[in-house]
Amino acid sequence: MEDPHLYLSVFLEMCDALELIGVSTDAIKLLLFPFSLRYKAREWLHCLALGCIRMWDELIKVFLAKFFPLSKIT
Repeated sequence: MEDPHLYLSVFLEMCDALELIGVSTDAIKLLLFPFSLRYKAREWLHCLALGCIRMWDELIKVFLAKFFPLSKIT
């Protein structure tokens, strides 16, 4: 299992290298994130209700809650 914080940091570095005219950075991140996942994480994302996440900050919260819950911190 990868460190979700490191994973997100690397993902954001890749997204920062990409700029599309007329497309917000949030939209780019939301569009590319599913392609960055594998196995259980990808299955989890596909099980979420369509349209339930509309902002990058929302996705980060649910991703970290799922793969890095408070029980792992304590």
